[in-house]
Amino acid sequence: MGVYILIPLFYGFVMYPFFERILNNKNFYIIILIIGIVGVLLNVVFVFPWEGFKYEIYGKTIEGNRFWTSLGTRRLSGLGRSSFETAGYILFLGIMYILKNFRINLVWILAGIAIYFTDTKGILIAYILISLLVLLWNYISDYSKKIGLITILCINLALPLLAWSFSIDDITSIKFLRSFEMRLEGTWPEAYKLISESGNILTGRGIGGIGVPQNIFEPELSHPGDNLFVYLIAIFGIGAFVIYGFLIKGVYNKEVTKTEVYKLFYILSIYVFGYGVTTNVIELPVMSICLGLVFRFWVDDKNYEIN
Repeated sequence: MGVYILIPLFYGFVMYPFFERILNNKNFYIIILIIGIVGVLLNVVFVFPWEGFKYEIYGKTIEGNRFWTSLGTRRLSGLGRSSFETAGYILFLGIMYILKNFRINLVWILAGIAIYFTDTKGILIAYILISLLVLLWNYISDYSKKIGLITILCINLALPLLAWSFSIDDITSIKFLRSFEMRLEGTWPEAYKLISESGNILTGRGIGGIGVPQNIFEPELSHPGDNLFVYLIAIFGIGAFVIYGFLIKGVYNKEVTKTEVYKLFYILSIYVFGYGVTTNVIELPVMSICLGLVFRFWVDDKNYEIN
């Protein structure tokens, strides 16, 4: 199951030389984007009959659709399996749409409204960051673009390490930030406990040692990770630091160009690593594919051309 979860990530990494084939069908993406937005907006008014649906296979309960709330607010999933998956797909499709003209328009704004109703704060923050990038791209220096993305990568890594090193509680009374505080207080320290007690920091717990595979095969130890670095260190141990080292070095060394390819992968990186601060992203297939693609983009110095 752990290997199965990683297949989209490996697919994105291996298929990078052919990324134009994966990402070129803009008209299809626009149609699916509009359907996704309409699904969430309808869900504001209607409770769909499949919300909360579960099924059982060989004695294991599988979640078909997640019905849940956050501080009393319904987290809408629209036509998707869960609120965060729907938000993730809408933002990905929105990115593919906005890259065509690279300016804020009605469809992009509606996508933001739909993401807001999913109550997926990490995706909403990534949406805001990308919106600012679209508005200010031509005014940001090349060096600042590099430092901005490296900063997000460092935050991604540093916050869990901070939670592992210090006792953190009652840092905010703002409702919007409560879920982030819960990660600092409990979720990330519990991940360290999981790794250290049933694995170790050097080698982690191995593939399948965190996330969805646990839900099925060791539910008593189940942990979502809720951060890309936490997820990677649970699987690969100290190898997670190596992966981040390659990424940071690649971002710094990569030449900033005015090409559409650079713009595409820079924004996809904000999409993946921005949300990766508060979730593992690997278990959302579209994000996992994008993670494989952007990792290959930053560490690969070859140029590929599709004929």
